[in-house]
Amino acid sequence: MYSNTGYWQGNEREFFEKPPAEPDVPLQILSCGVYRLIKKSYMSTSRPLGRPDYQLLYIHKGKAWFYFEGQDEVELKAGHMILYSPGELQHYHYLLQDHPEVYWLHFFGTEAEDHLSPFRVTDSSFLYTGSSQNFIDLFLQMILELQQKRPFSDQILVVLFQQLFLGIRRSMAENLSPKKSCCPELEQAISWFHLHYSQDISIRELAQTYNMSACWFIRSFKKQMGITPLQYITSLRIQKACELLETTSYTIQEIGELTGYENPLYFSRIFKEKTGCSPREYRRQR
Repeated sequence: MYSNTGYWQGNEREFFEKPPAEPDVPLQILSCGVYRLIKKSYMSTSRPLGRPDYQLLYIHKGKAWFYFEGQDEVELKAGHMILYSPGELQHYHYLLQDHPEVYWLHFFGTEAEDHLSPFRVTDSSFLYTGSSQNFIDLFLQMILELQQKRPFSDQILVVLFQQLFLGIRRSMAENLSPKKSCCPELEQAISWFHLHYSQDISIRELAQTYNMSACWFIRSFKKQMGITPLQYITSLRIQKACELLETTSYTIQEIGELTGYENPLYFSRIFKEKTGCSPREYRRQR
């Protein structure tokens, strides 16, 4: 079994055996880790009396099996989050054949409950948040902070925790909205546009890198963002041009080149179409 874990003080057994009578801190991250079955065929956890802290599980890959009080066995696949409150029965297991990879987090504090609204709204111990690299990055950062215990780690851990639960809330809001969250390929494409908007961009070639046809990519992008990829790139370029006109002394031609327009006349025409004035007029007004 592969595992990567970090603990705030000692290990989780110490907290489990000697929990604080009353948490006297707003929020404390106790431990965080990831488990992945490699050779072991079965792994089970059973705590009839639960734990004295909160536990969050995130199934990143594969699936796992859970028993909740008053329910039959539940199969939960990748993209699910599971929350256990202090004292709540815990019984779940993983099978090698299901290829599970599960991240977990233990925390407690007087303000812990304030962050758990997604679970409280659904009145369920689990919910579907989807697969997100952002979640994994946050878990890994928390593991690293717990392992290294550098100055201000406790505050940084709280910030990472807040980011994680804000991400969960965003995911739930998007799942309830007619406008669904981006698929990972579109998220990557949007990020790529922000980094490379000044370059010549071939939508067809970019779509191929995500194993999509150009038509499918354009249609999916417009459905999600409301505009085509080329319209999105143009808006990025004009936005950046406005910033450069306001904050630098570059010439109009130089700004055009920096934002992807080699022809200054074409740049001025596009700029006026989008802003209602020429680059020179825009700079003078600002």
